[in-house]
Amino acid sequence: MPHKKKPRVEAQTIEQAVNEVIQKRISVRLAAKAFNLSKSHLHRLVLKAQASKSTSNLFISQISIVKPTAESPALIVLDNHKTHITINVILYAKENNIMILTFHPHCSHRLQPLDVSVFGPFKARYRAGINDWMT
Repeated sequence: MPHKKKPRVEAQTIEQAVNEVIQKRISVRLAAKAFNLSKSHLHRLVLKAQASKSTSNLFISQISIVKPTAESPALIVLDNHKTHITINVILYAKENNIMILTFHPHCSHRLQPLDVSVFGPFKARYRAGINDWMT
């Protein structure tokens, strides 16, 4: 007997199902049944959403140390990877006078000014100091 494929589901329906599981703490099994979704697929999407949320919350907790003002905003330079820029991070930055500058995809290795001018020489001198101290 051929495997029966489930009909294609709208993105909004999937988002509602993920929100039901995360916010209302409904089991994945019940949400999958209620929204006519694959349980394993919904489970993967819920895990991904939770990881994304915790990543952006962690990032926000790190940048909240800086206290920029409207007269003296902060600038954060990031590569353009999808895990680094989330809507929560963008909204937080906008509300807290933080400007985000992203490098074009696949060129951050050419544009990492701190690695070349600050961290590279620092690491080299640090390693030399550790080697001198150890010998």
